[in-house]
Amino acid sequence: MPLFTGQLPSWASSGDRWAPEALEVNETLNAMVFCDKEPSGEHRIGWVLAEGTQRLPESWSRYAPGPLELGGAKGGDIDPHLFRDVDGATYLLWKTVWGSEIPSSPKQSGRLAS
Repeated sequence: MPLFTGQLPSWASSGDRWAPEALEVNETLNAMVFCDKEPSGEHRIGWVLAEGTQRLPESWSRYAPGPLELGGAKGGDIDPHLFRDVDGATYLLWKTVWGSEIPSSPKQSGRLAS
């Protein structure tokens, strides 16, 4: 069974998805971030939503129309992680790839809408 269903957006149609991570938004909505390769070969991070109370593979079907705008690093962005702070704020952390190198610097982060 595929990890996600529904019509894949063109930026995520390579079938090379990895590093999915889900976060419950509320009782009937889950968000998941994942990596995929754009047609250009660059790695990008996007999201998909699941609605309803059952979390079945076919529930994941509302995709971002494009990858997240995280700076457009050469080589791309990988390994997303969702973090919810004690104050309820949600953050996305990720790695940026330059060419074929993954820097040893700390992951970047950005606050998501709560």
